[in-house]
Amino acid sequence: MPNTVISNKLKTSVTVHVNGAGTLKVAGNNTVSNIAFGSEIITGCQIEQVIYGAGNSGSWVVKRANTTTNTVVLVLSESGFMDFSGSGMKITNLRDEDDLQFEMVGTTNGHIIIELKKLGVNPNA
Repeated sequence: MPNTVISNKLKTSVTVHVNGAGTLKVAGNNTVSNIAFGSEIITGCQIEQVIYGAGNSGSWVVKRANTTTNTVVLVLSESGFMDFSGSGMKITNLRDEDDLQFEMVGTTNGHIIIELKKLGVNPNA
């Protein structure tokens, strides 16, 4: 998946720019997880903020995915911004340990900048 880590704060959060369909590995150490930094071992993450755009009347579908189940958590059309942490409405308890899967529907042109709060970070990282 074409993605770029914009900011990765030890034991706190990560911001990722996604511009294509694919999967962002969440849990594990930095050899497994796309969001672990240094010696972190992460057990999950929560979606804090999302900036998105999808061209040609398309949309993004964001899922929590594992080997047996995919759960849609966001469908994002056109362009916009969502701040779940600032509104006090964090997306929680939606299988925080599962990977984030991004799909583009109706277009191949789009982007997402997503901020994730890291969960279960080992204290010795």
